[in-house]
Amino acid sequence: MIDAKSIAKMKDGVRLINAARGVLIRDADLAEAIKTGKVAGAALDVYEPEPPAPDNPLIGLPGVVHTRI
Repeated sequence: MIDAKSIAKMKDGVRLINAARGVLIRDADLAEAIKTGKVAGAALDVYEPEPPAPDNPLIGLPGVVHTRI
């Protein structure tokens, strides 16, 4: 699972791609890492739940590409 602890171990400016399972990434932790600049961006093809909730913290966030929204 990609969460705040695993993100902290990554190089600054990393970009994440998830086309596997939405449950593998904790959305709130990824959103916070993007806002702080730790993560430069993300490309997401899967969500938890599917479809993503309207209040998903990654929706509308600069640097995040959603393939199915």
